[in-house]
Amino acid sequence: MMRAAGFSDVSVFPIDNAYPVAYWTKLFPLPLPIKNPLLKAMLGPLRSLGDASLSLPAGNLGIVARK
Repeated sequence: MMRAAGFSDVSVFPIDNAYPVAYWTKLFPLPLPIKNPLLKAMLGPLRSLGDASLSLPAGNLGIVARK
């Protein structure tokens, strides 16, 4: 698409997203009887785990090109 639009030197690359473990846990498809107590624990005794940053490739792409 970029080349068809007149761009050159097109570079496409994955972007890792860095978010707290608690955020990733909210997004992860776990059954609610497991997810809810886990998230509650990450607000209390496991807060250091919930606040820890985790970088994952979530499917986002970056594109750099020259016109």
